[in-house]
Amino acid sequence: AAELKLRRPDAIMQPSAELVETIKSYIDNGGEPAKLTSMLSASYKGYAAMSCLVAEWIGEVDGTKGGASSTSVVEDSLELLVKKSFDQEKVDQASKLFNCEPQWLRSMFQDEKGRLLLRELYRRNKESQGEDSIFLKLCMKNLYNNTNPLSSHELADVASSTEYCVVFEGIMFDYLSRFPDMSEDELDDMLANLNKMCSTSAYMYLYSQRLLQGLEDAIRTGGGVHLDGEATDAAATGGAAKYRRLRQELEA
Repeated sequence: AAELKLRRPDAIMQPSAELVETIKSYIDNGGEPAKLTSMLSASYKGYAAMSCLVAEWIGEVDGTKGGASSTSVVEDSLELLVKKSFDQEKVDQASKLFNCEPQWLRSMFQDEKGRLLLRELYRRNKESQGEDSIFLKLCMKNLYNNTNPLSSHELADVASSTEYCVVFEGIMFDYLSRFPDMSEDELDDMLANLNKMCSTSAYMYLYSQRLLQGLEDAIRTGGGVHLDGEATDAAATGGAAKYRRLRQELEA
C-alpha cells in the first residue's frame, strides 16, 4: 500500500507529515530505500504547477465569460472534467489508501458546489453502473453530520439519493424535533421534502408512517412525546392532529 502511494502521480507533493509517514511505512515493510528517489521522481507530473499556470491565464482574462469570475470559471471547468473523467473502479481503489478523510474531500463537504457535485456523481454513477461506488456511498453518508451546513433541500436530496438508514433517521429526528414550532411555510417545505424522500424507498415510507403513528398515539393517550431528551405534552406539540396530517400527506 505504501509503495502504491509513492508511485501515485505527484506523490512527492503530498503534505510533508503524510509523505514522511508513507516513506516510513514503506521502509518498515521491507521497501528498498534506494528505490525511493526513482519512484518519487518518476511519479512527479507537476499538476499543481500546471494548475497555478492555468489559473494565472484565466486571471488575465477574468470577466470575459459573461462577467464570470476566474474562480467560477475554474470551478465550472473542474466540475465538467470530474464528471467526464470519473472512473468508479479507480476511485474506489484509491479511496482504500486513505488513512483518514482527506482535506480536499473535507473541503468539498463544506462547499455547496462540492456537495452538489458529489450528489450528482452518486446518482449518475448508480444509474449508469447499476451499483454504488464505495467511495461515493461513503460520501453520501458523511455528508449528513453536525459539521456540514446542509439546507433542508440538501438533506432531502441526500436521503433520497442513498438507502443509508442512519441518514434518513437523523433527518426525520431533526424535522420532528422542530416540527411543533414550525410556521406554515416551514411545514409545507418539510412535507415536500418528506414526500421526496419517502417516494424513493419503501423503507423510508414505512418507517415515517410508523414513527408518526406512534407520536400521534402517544399524544392522544396523554403520554407526550420525547424528542431531544425532553418530554412535551399535547399542548406543546399542537395535538395529535398535526402528526395525523403529516401521515395523511405522505399517504396521498
